[in-house]
Amino acid sequence: MRKVHARFTSVGAIALALVSISTTAMAEEPASGYAPPAYPSKAGAQTHDGFYLRMGLGLGYLSAKDKLEFSFGNATGGNDVTISGTGVSGEFALGGTVAPGLVLGGASQFGVFPKPKVSSGGQSVTADNGVVLSSLGFLIDYYIDPKDGFHIQGLVGYATLQSTNSSNNSKTPSGLALSAGVGKEWWVGDEWSVGILGRVQYVNAKADYGVATEKITAFVPAVMAEARAVGRAIGELPSNLELLTTEHGLFLRGFTPALLPIVQKMLEVDRAK
Repeated sequence: MRKVHARFTSVGAIALALVSISTTAMAEEPASGYAPPAYPSKAGAQTHDGFYLRMGLGLGYLSAKDKLEFSFGNATGGNDVTISGTGVSGEFALGGTVAPGLVLGGASQFGVFPKPKVSSGGQSVTADNGVVLSSLGFLIDYYIDPKDGFHIQGLVGYATLQSTNSSNNSKTPSGLALSAGVGKEWWVGDEWSVGILGRVQYVNAKADYGVATEKITAFVPAVMAEARAVGRAIGELPSNLELLTTEHGLFLRGFTPALLPIVQKMLEVDRAK
């Protein structure tokens, strides 16, 4: 009888232990609807900040007035020509964000217009050669909302106009270049966006040939598709570099050995602040 009682006692102890373990496990189990803490997102994701690279390509229309003035001894004269035609317009810009939404940098803008129409004295012909307009200057690009894609840009710089069949030794009309544009972009990644840009270029160029002076005033409206990289866009390409935010400031992981000393120094400076 004592053996049977002892067996029941042992069974009861084992059952009690199992119930205790089950109760503890249920108590430690997360409540229904519990979600783990979200993994921190990239710093500045989908924000127009930091590094700036933009490329654009589209259609443009050239409208130019070419005035040739000459003087030889006591003889003077001139000839006015209007040049117009459609072609390809584009630009490439690099810079950095100096304030929320405000980008300063440099840009190269261009236009290629094959076989434009040349008009003078009421007559028009199609030119056998084309016109190439290129400019290089200081660019300002402003995003009203750094997280949105609407932006306004302006450029002031130096431009040249030349014929596609001109020799390298021939003089090229050159002078002031101005441009203004309005665009809208949409995010396709944390640091990449694509969109559309409307732009107008103005060029006032001049060339002195000794006995003659050529003066050209040109307007080039254009509509272009554009792509822009911002912030740490290079980190979105296949690499082992990732930038995350934490409560302590910047947390960086996955660096190459070459970058690690630089990153450690950055963190030391950040902690010192």
